[in-house]
Amino acid sequence: PLLMSFSAGRYIKRFRNPHLRRLLEAVVDPQINALSLIYTLSSFTSGDSGYPEGGSLRMAQNMADTFTSLGGRILYRTPALEVTDSGVRTAEGLMQSDAVVISMDARTAIDKLFNPRLEAPWATRMRRKLRTAQCMFIALGVKTDLSERPRCMQIILKEPLHAGGLEFSALTVSTAELFLEIVEDYPNSIDRIPEVKEFETKGDDQVTKIMSTLNSSFITPFDREDISALALDMDNIVDGLENVSARFKLYDIDAMRPEAVEMAKLILEATRHLDSALAKFSDFKKDASILKHTKATNDVEDQGDLVYRDALATIFREHGQTVDVIKWKSLMDKVEDTLDACKDVANAIQNVIVKNG
Repeated sequence: PLLMSFSAGRYIKRFRNPHLRRLLEAVVDPQINALSLIYTLSSFTSGDSGYPEGGSLRMAQNMADTFTSLGGRILYRTPALEVTDSGVRTAEGLMQSDAVVISMDARTAIDKLFNPRLEAPWATRMRRKLRTAQCMFIALGVKTDLSERPRCMQIILKEPLHAGGLEFSALTVSTAELFLEIVEDYPNSIDRIPEVKEFETKGDDQVTKIMSTLNSSFITPFDREDISALALDMDNIVDGLENVSARFKLYDIDAMRPEAVEMAKLILEATRHLDSALAKFSDFKKDASILKHTKATNDVEDQGDLVYRDALATIFREHGQTVDVIKWKSLMDKVEDTLDACKDVANAIQNVIVKNG
């Protein structure tokens, strides 16, 4: 009961040796309870966590052979529709049983399989959690003598895995710098608008590269969905700046409004904060300055909201040509959306830290 009352991460911090702490942190998710860590280590020590010759398929076959030898019957490709007080219901009918072992995600099972719905205290606590911690162990068999090799080896990726990180954040800063130069020198800078499109294309290439890397990588720094969300949010910044730039020419804008210049400065400031945060992201568990930069990004976005509202008030108050009001309302909306995209990235970074810190 004591080991279930606090996390594995808290338990690991009791060890003085930093190398041992890093090793244990690599064994299980630090968020799960300490008992799971002890259980995993004991199963390794007892030899129960190995794989037989033939890998996971052979292990599964051994389990099936044992089950059938005891008189059991295996139904393949037969989904369990629900678990009731009497047993398991499938398309073939009810399979009566005294006990049911479920080997799927517990959170999904308690919400979708049980009838009547499980209302036990542990199930209620689990429903309150944002996500359930899951661990995956991958074993590779090598048919050679490894007795002279180190007992612990690391396999280094051919290319570093950027989790929507450094390369992309540098691209957003470069795009924001170009955008600011364009609006500050407009209309003399109108010929530079196609350069923003080049950055937007590079951003799309970054998204494709990140998604391809995710699909081909067994192990990622954090959840795949968080990495893809972060990459897409960063791409929205570059897309937004390209979108606005293209409309300067499309709407035949002949002079830049000061509010647009002010918003461009805020976007650049926000992307620089994000770049600083992502530069230290690999050490997010120890570097508290990352959250300072994400908070600063949110503060910049709040300033942008004020500039945006004042800009709209001025545009409507001037009573200019209706078409000009429509043009600048559209442009300011899209500039504000781009600054919102910066906030989305900051929130995505904070979300990863909360889930994995």
